[in-house]
Amino acid sequence: MGQHVLITGASSGIGAALAEAFAAKGYSVGLIARRIERLEQVAEQVRAVGGVAAFEAADVADRRSLTRAIQALEHTLGPCEILIANAGRGGTPGPLNPLRARDVLRVNFEGVVNAVGAVLPGMAARRRGRLVIVSSLAGARGLPFTGPYAASKAALWNYAESLRAQLGPLGITVTDVRPGYVDTEMTRRHPGARPLQMGSERAAQIILRGTLNGRAVVAFPWPTALAMGLLRAMPNPLYDRLMARIGRRVIPGADDPAARLESIPRPEPDPVKPVSRLGGSQPMIDVAAIRALYESQAARHEIGRRRLGRPLTLGEKILFAHLDDPENAAFERKKSFIDLRPDRVAMQDATAQMALLQFMVAGRDEVALPSTVHCDHLIRAHVGADDDLQTANSENKEVYSFLRSVSARYGLGFWKPGAGIIHQVVLENYAFPGGLMIGTDSHTPNAGGLGMVAVGVGGADAVDAMVGMPWEVLNPGYVGVKLTGQLSGWASPKDVILKVCEILTVKGGTNHIVEYFGPGCASISATGKGTICNMGAEHGATTSLFPFDERMATYLRATGRADIAALAEAHAAELRADPEVEADPERYYDRVVEIDLSTLEPHVVGPHTPDLARPISALGEEADSKGWPRKIKYALIGSCTNSSYEDIERSAHIARQAAARGVKAAVGFMITPGSDQIFNTIQRDGQAKDLKSIGGVVLANACGPCIGQWRRDDIHKGDTNSIITSFNRNFRGRNDANPATLSFIGSPELVTAIALSGDLGFNPLTDSLTAADGSTFKLEPPTGDELPQDGFEKGLGGFIPPVPVNQRGGVSVVINPDSERIEALTPFAAWDGQDFSGLRILVKAVGKCTTDHISAAGPWLKYRGHLTNISGNLMAGANNAWTGEFGNGVNFLTGEKAAHPDLARQYKAAGQPWVIFGDENYGEGSSREHAAMEPRHMGCKAVIVRSFARIHETNLKKQGVLPLTFADPADYDLVKGDDVVDVENIAAIGEGGSPTVVLHHADGTTDRVETRNTLSREQFAWFVAGSALNKIRADLKNS
Repeated sequence: MGQHVLITGASSGIGAALAEAFAAKGYSVGLIARRIERLEQVAEQVRAVGGVAAFEAADVADRRSLTRAIQALEHTLGPCEILIANAGRGGTPGPLNPLRARDVLRVNFEGVVNAVGAVLPGMAARRRGRLVIVSSLAGARGLPFTGPYAASKAALWNYAESLRAQLGPLGITVTDVRPGYVDTEMTRRHPGARPLQMGSERAAQIILRGTLNGRAVVAFPWPTALAMGLLRAMPNPLYDRLMARIGRRVIPGADDPAARLESIPRPEPDPVKPVSRLGGSQPMIDVAAIRALYESQAARHEIGRRRLGRPLTLGEKILFAHLDDPENAAFERKKSFIDLRPDRVAMQDATAQMALLQFMVAGRDEVALPSTVHCDHLIRAHVGADDDLQTANSENKEVYSFLRSVSARYGLGFWKPGAGIIHQVVLENYAFPGGLMIGTDSHTPNAGGLGMVAVGVGGADAVDAMVGMPWEVLNPGYVGVKLTGQLSGWASPKDVILKVCEILTVKGGTNHIVEYFGPGCASISATGKGTICNMGAEHGATTSLFPFDERMATYLRATGRADIAALAEAHAAELRADPEVEADPERYYDRVVEIDLSTLEPHVVGPHTPDLARPISALGEEADSKGWPRKIKYALIGSCTNSSYEDIERSAHIARQAAARGVKAAVGFMITPGSDQIFNTIQRDGQAKDLKSIGGVVLANACGPCIGQWRRDDIHKGDTNSIITSFNRNFRGRNDANPATLSFIGSPELVTAIALSGDLGFNPLTDSLTAADGSTFKLEPPTGDELPQDGFEKGLGGFIPPVPVNQRGGVSVVINPDSERIEALTPFAAWDGQDFSGLRILVKAVGKCTTDHISAAGPWLKYRGHLTNISGNLMAGANNAWTGEFGNGVNFLTGEKAAHPDLARQYKAAGQPWVIFGDENYGEGSSREHAAMEPRHMGCKAVIVRSFARIHETNLKKQGVLPLTFADPADYDLVKGDDVVDVENIAAIGEGGSPTVVLHHADGTTDRVETRNTLSREQFAWFVAGSALNKIRADLKNS
């Protein structure tokens, strides 16, 4: 087999003729073009004359696709010794059409750069090779109506000349081929291409000789070359007159201005004005404010060191930089409540409805800090992205209109449905090292991947910040996670957090900030860090974060925030823990965990809880022993946790290996991109195509199945089945509202591999797949770029920036009183100052009782803006100790069994107040305040449990429900379902005390149970006022 000549644009014309010419000289020819059927014909013609040919279909403008094609040809034919970059688009009329111009420039110039970039490293290593760049004599000077074409060819003249000077010392020759009018399909389509002076075969022979002789420039036919040389030297006035005459001759109607302008596309009216990321009247992010924060933080850190008498962790630095009163605030870990001033608020559409309804009641004219609404939760996955988005826009029109109008009225940014998942959009646009943001979603800590303290809160907390009040939170403790080594093979950032969840369990991080440190941090990408911080919500952490490093700076620059990257680099010392902390972490953290990334195995967690972890090597045996269905029904990747470019790229690498052997996913396979930017980029770079090639269905850029927005047609409710996802939660019924579904979680690349086998126990490190031809093969470990080499395809089309103040006057927010989706709020009643007596028990919850059990998502998401209607799901998933059933209790006024929501309605109608008892970590899960507002709305006075999840406990406080814990957790067992309950000495909370709960049993006996609470004096004032919102309204009115 002869030396390998690789030809782009090889399906016709000069490219096809060159293939035959070089084959006749004994060269092996590699053929690349877009039209595979034509490539097959050219390859057969080469073989018919005894030559060796191989071909790959690719678009030269798609760098990734082209690189893969060249690598495949080099694998077949050997290293490329001669590259002939021949592919190009013609100079058809239309210089004023920017879309056509962009296409011509991408193919003609970028296509050549892409091809050279793919072969040059190998040539340089071998210190030999020939680059043949096919430009055109049109590059000499622009002709009428060929602006983009002539410009692209002129660029190639200079590119070839530069390469020749640079690469000569490496033994690489560069030949610039400048054809004139050669008889090809492309030139025949051009109106001015007469006369055609040479055929393709003759042109190929001239190029072959010039290439093998090492000519610098090969220009032909000589009459055209001479004419273009004269034109190049012609004075401008003479040239302009000549071109005007030529234009009239070769372009019909060229004197008509309409003919000259017809190719300019008429712009579509767009209500969304262009948005500058770093400046302009509506900046995406305020760089000046970040600069001011950075310039002030060192002094505030010094206050913290002086007051605490020691070095500071990173979390402490960021909190001190945002304290409302750093000199006087109490700062005792896990005891003091601190007032903070966040930089930003973000809300997703399901929680934003209630948050903004509360904000409207507060009486402010505009939000006091940058705030955004993200429409990602209400899009139900079923068919695929386009159809699902269209359905969502139809079904949720009223809600989207409400959110958009409220955003416009009060000055919030608005991200339309399909624009992306809140946390990915925040990471791409708003997050920055050292910042503080709160978001009405429990996975807000995702922004910790960029070194930001980002905390999930209820809507009432967001209202505090949006009205300009400090945000209050319990001063957290600190868990330090030291990372050493480096991930490799199948191990991924997802496996880091799955391991941490196993170690800390679902409540081990409660009221703590989890800080990652150590040399292993620098080996993880910014988006990988985001994955780890995102799932910190699953072990209850207040937030998680990483110290600033170069990977974060790289991501900031890749996402258009170079200014912020430079600022962060200038203040890097303040964006990391003090050196003493990392040197002696046990002195400064409440707990230290160490993980060696080099020895970490891929893990899978589940079912039903994110802390039930084991390495993939142990899953199959465990599934067999516990009777879990090993044949999975669905595999799903993406979501806010794992939908970065790096995640999709690594998964696509697995898909390509399978597709090359004729293997498709054995089960349903769904992909959820995290944002419009990610979707656009993976469409351009080919990963979407790779995943579709094995049967993947790309869903809308939204939460979808991760939060229960998934319409499944393959099972009935109650059918036991297994699924595996790369999501963040797997509570019973979480993904598909079917409590019998066993949901497991792993990394996206591992989920993709398991999708190919269909077996829950498939271990890609050791197990093989069967190819279409019956052979077996093992998957190679996933690889891929963490960021796109060609940059991101921006996705700002779905963003509506805040409406300027002087344009808000005409914006009104109208709520239809008959709406079933949006309901104006009525303030809750203030406390009457009396202890609670005669309470009935709605439910004594046994075991795990998450916010999904208290207020389910899925089909109920459509009522998130209507408190009365959504209360129809109250405690529907809770396991009642008295009945032993999920969702059913007993009406002790009538003795009849009833569903929990119906029971609450019956008690409310009868004027019967009631109470909830719960087990450990009650309210684990999402930040939805509906799980607190629904009980309050339906007559609940108190929730008494063994322990609370942080966000839910705060939400209960905000809505005026007393959250109490048993002083002795064993007293939970004293509670009987038919008890009558009193809560005594409530006023003692205001003096630092706690009430006593009296259980009156049906047999006439009584138990007195002591409780504990975490209400501060300010929080008790919320309770007295009836809710935090009531107090805010009063405070604003008084001020």
